[in-house]
Amino acid sequence: MVDAFLKQGDHDLAALRNAIADKDAAAFRATAHALSGSCGVLGGQALAELAGELSSLARKGDLDACAERLPALELELQEFLAELSP
Repeated sequence: MVDAFLKQGDHDLAALRNAIADKDAAAFRATAHALSGSCGVLGGQALAELAGELSSLARKGDLDACAERLPALELELQEFLAELSP
């Protein structure tokens, strides 16, 4: 599962960026929600909580807030991926 998550991380970031660019709140929400679940299972609670917050914002259609908080998610994800890497 860790290997799959390591491979998926960059793809998820790209999907979140694209959803912002495309103003697609549903796509952003779905990706952030999936990321939150995966991180929670792997022990990344801080990242899971942040992704969950972004998912909630996207569900409300607040992509501006998502865009503002995306850099924090990116940083947290990169740190978590580094922790998981062999």
